[in-house]
This record gives sequence, structure tokens and C-alpha cells, in this order.
Amino acid sequence: MDDHFFQIELTQEQVEYARDLVQYSMDNHKVPNIWDIDESKKEKTFFYRFVGSLGEVAFADAYGLPRHKKSFGASDGQDYGNDFILEIDGCSKVVDLKSMHRINDHFRGYYVLNIPEVQLNKANSQTELYYCISIHKNSSHYYASFLGYMRKEDIISGKIGILYSPGTIRTRADGSTFKFISGTYEIDFKDFIAPPIYETTPRMSGFKLIDIYK
Repeated sequence: MDDHFFQIELTQEQVEYARDLVQYSMDNHKVPNIWDIDESKKEKTFFYRFVGSLGEVAFADAYGLPRHKKSFGASDGQDYGNDFILEIDGCSKVVDLKSMHRINDHFRGYYVLNIPEVQLNKANSQTELYYCISIHKNSSHYYASFLGYMRKEDIISGKIGILYSPGTIRTRADGSTFKFISGTYEIDFKDFIAPPIYETTPRMSGFKLIDIYK
């Protein structure tokens, strides 16, 4: 892959828009997720939904697409892996956006994106591309790093990524470990395809190109 991606600084309006979506979903949408089984984890639920929604707002604005009007949890909000339609090299592609949170914007090629096996094999999935965005906060400002995308067919065919079975124990960079509850693909950042940059994208606040470290 090309060893660069791009980053933008998110505005307060974008942040508030995402927060409002998530707050509404918390108050009104009842589709559960893994955190909802424990009332003490409601704050974590909000944060994870916020990261996802903020990534969607950033993506829509960067590529001139309509913003989502619902956050996770709406009973009529199942998108079947179709978050956005993105034009790449003159072709329309169905994108499943994966937004993660990290403490900074220092990325290395061996860092990974995790994708559950069940998502790739879902019969009614429309996904053609997975696109990864990382959200981090520096002082009082949020930033979105557009790390690139990968083709779903390349993962399924084994061209990129490694599939780990349920129960596999993995070790983080800091030496701590965790166990996969279900079958999960790990995709190295070095295998991402560099994100497209539209003509209007560089006009966004704080736009800059950043290298992914080897």
C-alpha cells in the first residue's frame, strides 16, 4: 500500500451532531448491543456509539455525502453492511465504515483492524469495501484519520488478513492479552489501500497527509 493516509480536524458542530444522534439512540432506540447487559457500562455504550457516529459524520462530510440521521440501535436502522456509496476510480462501491478510537495518530503497518467473521459471511450483506477511520482527541479537539480501505473479496479469499477461531488468545503491543469470543479476521494496516482524496477534501479543516510507520 501507499504509506500515507489523511487526517482532518473535526469541528464542534460535527461533534455535537454525532453526540445528539447517539443521545437520541440511547433514549429511544432499543436494539441491544453487548454493553447493554450491564447498567454500569452505559457510559461505555455511549462512547462506542459516539465514536462510530462521529466517524460516519466525518466520512460523509469529507466525501460530500449525506449524513446519517440515525445512530446505532434503531429498530429500522439495519443497513446490511451498507453505510455509504463511495465513488472510487469511477465506480460506485458499497462501504461498511469501521471507526475505532485510539489515543493518538501514530500508526504502524502491523496494527490491525478486527472484523467479525459473521459479518463477512452474512447472506444479506451488501458490503464491497471495508473502510477504516481512527478517532483521537488532542486537547479539546477531535481528529479523524482516514486510514484506507480493503476489498471484502480479498479478505474472504485469504489474500489479506488472518482468521482466528473463537477462543484464540492474542497479545497486544503492551503485553496484555485478550480472547476472541467469536471467529475474527485481523487485517494489518499495511494491507489497506490508500484512501481516495476528492477535490474538495483538502479544503476541510486541518487537512494533512500523514505516513503510516513501518
